Amino acid sequence: MLITGSIVCVGLLVVLLKERPPSVVEVAQSVPDVSGAERVEEFAAIDAEAVTVDDAALPSEAEAASGHLDSVALLEQEALLQLLPSWMHDEGADFHFEQTEVVGEPISRCRGRYKWDDGASMEYELTDIGGTAKPDLIQSLGFNFNQGNSEDATGYRSALETDEGVLINHEYDESAGEGSLQILVNDRFLLEVQLEGFEAEAFEDVLENHLPLDALLRF
Repeated sequence: MLITGSIVCVGLLVVLLKERPPSVVEVAQSVPDVSGAERVEEFAAIDAEAVTVDDAALPSEAEAASGHLDSVALLEQEALLQLLPSWMHDEGADFHFEQTEVVGEPISRCRGRYKWDDGASMEYELTDIGGTAKPDLIQSLGFNFNQGNSEDATGYRSALETDEGVLINHEYDESAGEGSLQILVNDRFLLEVQLEGFEAEAFEDVLENHLPLDALLRF
């Protein structure tokens, strides 16, 4: 009876070991290592081949400067999707669009996600709240107006404002290879970017060279 029980326990242990999910270490080891420099070169190549946003579909610089766009209604699906990076369209990223309400205010939101063969991924989420500034709504959407600057052994958190008044929160965790960006443009558009499997060099490249700020600033 003792022998039979031992056999059953051993058999159960074998089944559990076969069915247990892979550990974090195993998952990390199963993803090929792509250096930051290689990712930067890859972005440069796909950006060079991508079709740019149709300039005719955007407000002119004169219209934007005149300030008459303050009362513009929420952008519709096609117009909002076109404001995501053009390479995502060319590379076949998965897109999602919705119109909903947050704290009683209507918003339009689109999301594009792309995943590389090595397991790295990038997700852009762009929210349009309309032409009237609504700080409470923006905070409800998760933007942190009070993010400071800090750094530790695993990464950093930083906030900056560009000459055009664009607010950018960004943080990067080097140990996990993960980064995130929050970008507020003209008190109207909230662009959020999530990156996984990115080295620091590639994350900084996205921040400096691959955000559709020029197009967003035209509204």
